[in-house]
Amino acid sequence: MKYSLASSAAIAVLLHLALFAVLYFNADFTPEPPKEKEKPLIHATMVDYESLPAQKEARRKAALEAKRKAEEEARRKAEAEARKKAEAEAKKRAEAEAKKKAEAEARRKAEEEARRQAEAEARRKAEEQARIEAAQKAAQEEARKQAELALRKAEEAKKKAEEEAKKKAEAEAKKKAEEEAKKKAEAEAKRKAEEEARRKAREKSLEDDILGSLDGPGNGQGTPGNNAQLEMAQRYGLTVKSIIEDSWHVEKAMNGKTVNLTVKISENGSISGQTCTGDSRVCQTVIQALERIHSFPPPPKECSDCRVIHFKMTPKI
Repeated sequence: MKYSLASSAAIAVLLHLALFAVLYFNADFTPEPPKEKEKPLIHATMVDYESLPAQKEARRKAALEAKRKAEEEARRKAEAEARKKAEAEAKKRAEAEAKKKAEAEARRKAEEEARRQAEAEARRKAEEQARIEAAQKAAQEEARKQAELALRKAEEAKKKAEEEAKKKAEAEAKKKAEEEAKKKAEAEAKRKAEEEARRKAREKSLEDDILGSLDGPGNGQGTPGNNAQLEMAQRYGLTVKSIIEDSWHVEKAMNGKTVNLTVKISENGSISGQTCTGDSRVCQTVIQALERIHSFPPPPKECSDCRVIHFKMTPKI
């Protein structure tokens, strides 16, 4: 068994005390009889000299016994003190160990509590993060739905606007088409009326304009042989003159100036020859119109007067 420094010091002190007691009891402390003064002898005592060694032995044994008892007592006390010190030291060590264990347990519990709190905090943060992410996801989903709804509404509005615009455009187009058709009908009616008026005017003056055929049968010098030939020649001459007028570029300076035009037409309608007398500029423009035309509708086979036709052309602006 190991002892601490204090325990060792106490045991050393007890051993010194025990040694001192042994020396004390071995010493002969019997006082020497005092020297008596010389006085007058009063009486005399008898001493048994044979009993003195026995007394001395008895004292020695008593001293030994006392020494033994003192040593025993010192040893007992030392052992008791040592045991007490050892118990105190053991108690101290036990208390220290208990304290150490308590501290370790407290530290373990603190660490466990800290770990538990850290886990709880981490779990709380994770749950909070999960809630935040869920809220963000819900917000994103809601935003996506709102965006889709807005897009769908915008597309519906666009489609509705396009349909309305289409309907409006169709209505306007229909109205415009109707107006155009009306204008065209009016223009066509006007054109037909003017054409009819021109045709009637031509027919009235055709006899004067068409001077006759140069190489066809008849009375010569443009005189019709019969009414059928005349009517046929008038109709064909009106067609030819109308075609020429459609291709004729009339200038303002030519207004009212009359020229005489002779046109030869083959069986297939091609122009084989033309002559013009009168104002040179008017004749030039009439010849240019014939060059642009190239050919006329083939004349009727039974109309001999339709092969050479004479016109009077008067620009009117």
